[in-house]
Amino acid sequence: MAGKLFIISAPSGTGKTSLVNALLRGWRNEHQLHKVVTYTTRAPRKGETEGRDYYFISYDDFEKKQKEGFFLESGLFCGNSYGSPAYVLDPAYRNEKSHLLVIDHAGGLKVKDTSGVVLIWIMPPSLQELKARLEKRGKDSAGSIEQRIKKAQEELECEERENIYTYHLVNDHFQRAETELKELIEASIDDGQSATNKEVSINFLRKSRPVR
Repeated sequence: MAGKLFIISAPSGTGKTSLVNALLRGWRNEHQLHKVVTYTTRAPRKGETEGRDYYFISYDDFEKKQKEGFFLESGLFCGNSYGSPAYVLDPAYRNEKSHLLVIDHAGGLKVKDTSGVVLIWIMPPSLQELKARLEKRGKDSAGSIEQRIKKAQEELECEERENIYTYHLVNDHFQRAETELKELIEASIDDGQSATNKEVSINFLRKSRPVR
């Protein structure tokens, strides 16, 4: 039986990658859970590792893969291309293993109707807090931060309007958000969990509140 594919999306700087990495480090469930490594043309940031964080490839290689239909979805952000491998939809790839795929909101829209996909949208407490986080991490220029905030606002407004994702989670406290994400994923893949616990987790995470 094919495992589930969890789509994790959030505006840039919300903490989705950190949450996913923390979740995987502490994963103790009997069901296997793996992160899908995606592709990008941007240069590695400090601390990032090839094959763990991304596959870092040239623009020419990215374009070649795109023409060959290698990507499930791809997009351009801040001058760099990002793409997710199409093989994640192959039942053989997900044979009894569930996977986490971190992509942007537009990417989630492209795969929302795929069988076995669970969409999780992570939001910042506010746009002001998001900007403060981007400035604090010190990885982006002032112009890049403005671009990211503008896109974040567009994504948040789109999700509030269209309600594309199944579950919404606010990362206003990292450890709490990590726990909520873990509970949701366990409830989705662990058939042995009681219905009561599933309802508690899922009903809580379905609640979304606007971010300003």
